[in-house]
Amino acid sequence: MSYLAVEQVDGVAVVTLDDPTGRTNRTTAQFKAELGALLDQWQGAPPRGAIFRSAKAGFGTGGDIAQVLAHAGQGPQDSFADSQRLKSLYRRLERLHIPTVALLEGLAVGGGWELALACTARFALCDSTIRLGLPETNLGLVPGGGGLQRLPHLVGGRVAGRLIASGTLQSPLQALDDGLIDDLAPDPARLMALALRWIAANRHARQPWDRPGHRPPDTARHDGPLPQGQAPLLALEAIAGVLAAPFDDGAAIESHLFARLATSAETQALIGLRFLDRNALRRNPPDPGWTAAFAARLAALPTPEAMAQAALEDLAQGRIPSAAAANVASVDAGYPATTGGVIRHLTTRDLPQATRTLLQAALTADMITNREDSA
Repeated sequence: MSYLAVEQVDGVAVVTLDDPTGRTNRTTAQFKAELGALLDQWQGAPPRGAIFRSAKAGFGTGGDIAQVLAHAGQGPQDSFADSQRLKSLYRRLERLHIPTVALLEGLAVGGGWELALACTARFALCDSTIRLGLPETNLGLVPGGGGLQRLPHLVGGRVAGRLIASGTLQSPLQALDDGLIDDLAPDPARLMALALRWIAANRHARQPWDRPGHRPPDTARHDGPLPQGQAPLLALEAIAGVLAAPFDDGAAIESHLFARLATSAETQALIGLRFLDRNALRRNPPDPGWTAAFAARLAALPTPEAMAQAALEDLAQGRIPSAAAANVASVDAGYPATTGGVIRHLTTRDLPQATRTLLQAALTADMITNREDSA
């Protein structure tokens, strides 16, 4: 089954995203291949304009985490090349120099939001439940599809730094206030009509950075509090580098940092905790009473080392329902999130082989749950 479906409306290409592999539109290898083929078709004879919309409830989510981890497993160069590949596709879309619009009728985060940022206009439903943004730092990453490159040029260093470093998701109205979307509509029909009118009135639309004399709105640095971990601070440093360089040079700055983080132990741990473990718990949630009791027991202990020892004793006695449950509950109790949770952290320790085997078996059981959940 195809990912992209294209129809013509008054000379405008309406591109509908519908990832055949899951419930959300992810920036998978299939998405990249089909978008590349579509851009090849448009290169010689581009449409009058293009509208991107979704057949699903949400516009798009981030990259396929399994593919991100697979590239990271091959080393930084592989992760760098994959990040560059997606950015090059979005840049090709911009260089067609036609008006392009993203219609946001639901969630648009990560790579989905980056596709929207590569369009010359963004219109959203006026729905306070919709969320838009770049949450990658919550997984120890930074945006890898051009978000870190484009956002500072669109809204300036201070706002971009706040949004990217914190991984904040916004409502459409908040995004409108920050200058990230262009207008709101009350329903899908009027959203489409708005896009068609905008294209008709802006046939020579260009991205701000492709206009002569472009300068970012500001080069200030976000100076507010930062979440725990290496990614937020490194994101701010990269934003400063992007703002100091010509626009197209920012692509490599973003990709180098994305590759550095994707292959780091801290990021692997955070992906395990905040993506893999939480997915496993959605499928097999532990008893709430156990979770509360376990978290309270760990929270009463004075140090992470004491927490780890208590968790290990519980695991050996068969009192932990799953590694995912223990990891998430331990972080809720104050165990450092950047370790990936207590069980995952214990696997990195120099412990007797029998203990390491027990810990690895617990993590493997959760990996099987995640594979079943994605099947």
